[in-house]
Amino acid sequence: MKKTVYSLLVSLCAISTPVLADVTVQLEEGISVLAINGKEVIGKSVFSGADMVKLNDGINQLLVQYTAEIKTSADEYELESTDPFVLLLDAANEQLVLKAPAIKSEKDIAQFNKQGSWRLINRDGTLVALKSAVLKKEGFQLARNYEYELSEFNMSGAEAALPYKQAVSDMAAPASVPVIHQADLNKISNSNQASEVNMAEQMLRYWYNQSDAETRKRFKKWINQ
Repeated sequence: MKKTVYSLLVSLCAISTPVLADVTVQLEEGISVLAINGKEVIGKSVFSGADMVKLNDGINQLLVQYTAEIKTSADEYELESTDPFVLLLDAANEQLVLKAPAIKSEKDIAQFNKQGSWRLINRDGTLVALKSAVLKKEGFQLARNYEYELSEFNMSGAEAALPYKQAVSDMAAPASVPVIHQADLNKISNSNQASEVNMAEQMLRYWYNQSDAETRKRFKKWINQ
């Protein structure tokens, strides 16, 4: 009897598996996700190696950035990052890998920012369709509000923008008298926290670039712990 019940449960799990299908995107080392579908995320440090994000089936938007350690002189290296890129993909029940070409110099970064040579590959090694665009911001960029910038981007009709209905699904209807709700206060608080995290990351990167090779090794080891 117990064996029969167990076999039935296994069969039901097997039948239910497709319903729970989703999309996973493995990130190559140096690639970090800054936002998913317009919502800013706090990911692992670029020092921590590859990571993965899980998405619902269908259309998804990622804001990503590629950071590499480039050689600036005979024995000096610095961390340099590309512009943040908006990527739009449409997939279901897929295991994907997001790749970027090797960056070893300032010239490579400049070329990447112009071309946006991102590659999304499935388990068979086939390229998956991907739309991309740089999330531009003029002026000083010590800290950025990616949620606000993405909301503007998604209303711009850019190629990598989220479909209109999906982009505005969380927007409240306008009121005759401006009212600040608790949810709005939470959003403001989260936005401020995200900006502080961005600034902290920039400071960490600055001190990393000021360190010698041995200090950088210890720093990476500490981060990975």
